[in-house]
Amino acid sequence: MDKKAFDELINNINDKIFKTAFKQKESVIEYLQIFLTDIASKLDLENLMLSDTNFVSEDLEEYFCDVVFETTLKDEHLKNKIRVILLFEHKKGIDSYFDLYLQLLFYIALIWKHDRKERRSPTIVLPLVINQSKRRIKQKTLHDSLKGIPDDLFIYIPQFQYHVLNVQPLDNKPIDEKILNLNSKHILRSLLLSYIAIEHKDKLDNILIEIFKFYKNNPHQRDYFHQLFVFLVKEGYFSNEEIKELLKEYLSEKESNNMLTTAQVWKQEGRQEGLQEGMQQGMQQGEYNKARLVCLRGIFMQQNASLLSDLTGLSTNEVNTLVQAFERVKRDFLLNDTNGKKLLCLSSLSESEVQYVIQCLENKA
Repeated sequence: MDKKAFDELINNINDKIFKTAFKQKESVIEYLQIFLTDIASKLDLENLMLSDTNFVSEDLEEYFCDVVFETTLKDEHLKNKIRVILLFEHKKGIDSYFDLYLQLLFYIALIWKHDRKERRSPTIVLPLVINQSKRRIKQKTLHDSLKGIPDDLFIYIPQFQYHVLNVQPLDNKPIDEKILNLNSKHILRSLLLSYIAIEHKDKLDNILIEIFKFYKNNPHQRDYFHQLFVFLVKEGYFSNEEIKELLKEYLSEKESNNMLTTAQVWKQEGRQEGLQEGMQQGMQQGEYNKARLVCLRGIFMQQNASLLSDLTGLSTNEVNTLVQAFERVKRDFLLNDTNGKKLLCLSSLSESEVQYVIQCLENKA
């Protein structure tokens, strides 16, 4: 596995919770009404709809934005509806402001290129950046980076702005009141508070209660809650005692046991430690192998495929393949036929993975 694949493995759950939250129309409307009040009043929010996130360049290479919504201006005096694109970009950190500006400018140019192809007026593109990291992103333009040049040259420089929500509070400063005042029953508040929690545990002693209350009020958001739980466990936020108390208070016994098992699987296999070490030392094949062992352990504990995909970063297809392989090994184990070579041929597992599964089954027996 190359470094890009490894990065996708360790960052998968972070991206998942962001996209799960922001692909919901309710979250986007609340975001606009709270953080961009004046602009929200000018948009047709009732007909806001999720759009494609892929943009195709002239050389047919695809580029993907995190989340894209489409609507029109609400002005009744306009003869033709003016199309508006909301371009949501989630950032866990940036190398330079110019790189961000260039990325957004590229997306805008591709959208305008498509407008030209469709013979319509240029779309108004609103780039909206949600910055999770402690390093703040300033709302800069190219003019800010080119101070000192003659004023009459400014007109030749591409000029647009992007809106940034810096989620993390500054040191010794309180959390943004707008974030705290988000609706506690909605998904957006739980997401942004979770981002703050992993960086500022001292500021949010009750973040766990907040998140569990959210789930209690929104049982239909079960998949999102599982993703958020895995994200917080991965970031080392939970202690064993915190988990046990909250699970007992807010979840049913069956669901509590499943979620506790999720945390135990993660910690028993040392996945968090391994991933942090991998991030420091670069790509290692062993981290991918460890993710597969975590998945096999979860299968042994009868966790569902979707949750294991969130937990390990493996694709759902790969998890399902491991489930089938596990069942083949289990079948032969129950038939007292544990010949390693035969199992290796039948199951598509490596020799060490076969032995790992057998060890789990033997311990249970």
